[in-house]
Amino acid sequence: MQTSTHPGSRLKVLDDKITAVLLTRRSFVWLHALGYAALSAIMIRHSLPWLRCGALFPDLGYDPKRSAVPIILQNLVLVYLFALYFLSLAHWPRLHFKVREMFWIGGLLAGIMWLALPANSTDIFAYIGLGRMAAVYGVNPYLHTYAEFEDFFSVYLFWKLPMPYGPVVLPVFILAGWLSQVSLFLSIYALKLVWLLVHGSNSWLLYRILKSWKPAAAPYSLFLFAFNPLVLLEQIGNAHMDGLLILFSLLAILALQRERHSVALWMALLAALVKLPGLLLCAAIFVYLMRQREWRGIFWGMIGGVVMLAALKLTVFPNLESLMSMVTSRLKLTQNSLHTWLIDVVKIFSQKLGIEASYPSLLAMDRKISTVLFALFCLWRLGRIRDFGRLRGEMALVLLVLLIGYTEWFFPWYATWLLPFAALTESRPLQRVIIVYSATVLALDTWPYFAASSSALPGGWGALGLAIAQGIPLALMIRYWKFQSEESELVRS
Repeated sequence: MQTSTHPGSRLKVLDDKITAVLLTRRSFVWLHALGYAALSAIMIRHSLPWLRCGALFPDLGYDPKRSAVPIILQNLVLVYLFALYFLSLAHWPRLHFKVREMFWIGGLLAGIMWLALPANSTDIFAYIGLGRMAAVYGVNPYLHTYAEFEDFFSVYLFWKLPMPYGPVVLPVFILAGWLSQVSLFLSIYALKLVWLLVHGSNSWLLYRILKSWKPAAAPYSLFLFAFNPLVLLEQIGNAHMDGLLILFSLLAILALQRERHSVALWMALLAALVKLPGLLLCAAIFVYLMRQREWRGIFWGMIGGVVMLAALKLTVFPNLESLMSMVTSRLKLTQNSLHTWLIDVVKIFSQKLGIEASYPSLLAMDRKISTVLFALFCLWRLGRIRDFGRLRGEMALVLLVLLIGYTEWFFPWYATWLLPFAALTESRPLQRVIIVYSATVLALDTWPYFAASSSALPGGWGALGLAIAQGIPLALMIRYWKFQSEESELVRS
């Protein structure tokens, strides 16, 4: 009997051999630990010399005068980690991990990333600076900027704007700011420790939700979120605060699952008081409660929200100026979004037609049109919420469209907002779009911009990174949308 020589058969045999070697429990732990240890070492090697000299390091890969080796190595390690991640998801039944084992292994990998120094972003110094204004100088960071002060920490701030984040994160920033008086490294690692604990809490909350809803799928969905390389890199390695947005979002979902309707609205409001996209979750929960005719929960949720906002009015937001700084304290430009490309295309065509169109006017037009379209989209999708399952799926879709289609100012760590909802959604095609997005979006964070200076077409080089990061998931989302339309047609017929 002859064996099949079909290419598909040979690939399947090769795949089986690879997974048989790589996806044993021991090799799984060692291969992941090795990858994250290498990633942590690269980040420390990049940032530590600068910090020891009392200087702010450039984002890894963005300095054309530096060696290209670290960013190339980081990209190779990230490709390796995502390959392990995708391989594990594709062959999940082979692993047979118990939930307790997953928490121990996840804790080990997250702990390795906690050791890393931020390298791809310097946002952590902005957090510490905002905390120092409140803790050291006793001023409201919504009404002041660090440009008003001159001390040893000034060299670590590349932008000096009023606080653009919600007040929920301010106590953590104040702690880090106070510790910076003792040691800069102490403040960095204390803040990273808080984010590490937040990540652990998010993983536990997600498992609690999944265990009550779909116990058999809980380990797979927990792995999808807790072991995602983007989450571990950005929320723990580079120390971004987006885990707090996820924390309050999951608390809201858990409260809703347990029919604590007013608490769900309060938690969603707290998510919005971390970052404004939390307002979308507030709207989704409000629509759900109206559909379920939970008037009591809506009433007490609104009362609690009013009390919460009144307390903020008496403390951090004494006037309209302080409130608006949270919304408007960002530069008026596009970055890392498809709107960057769209505005450039419109500007080129305008010049060919002899029409004067400045960048500010095109950006203002873009924002008006995009806001109207996105608002209509949200009304359409949120209006489809009928039950708890639909709420989870619609939130995943609305956030995905927010990041790919609406946001003009985008950074890779924003994509981590999607991953808890990817773990909670029942739609595997939508889940796949989000997982792929979590990988492609790192082209923006680790794209080797050092090569742009030597390229004949630097604009084209940057556009290629943008196409990888946003274009690939956009194409998959359009395909998902087509699939949904065809499925709906079959159901109707």
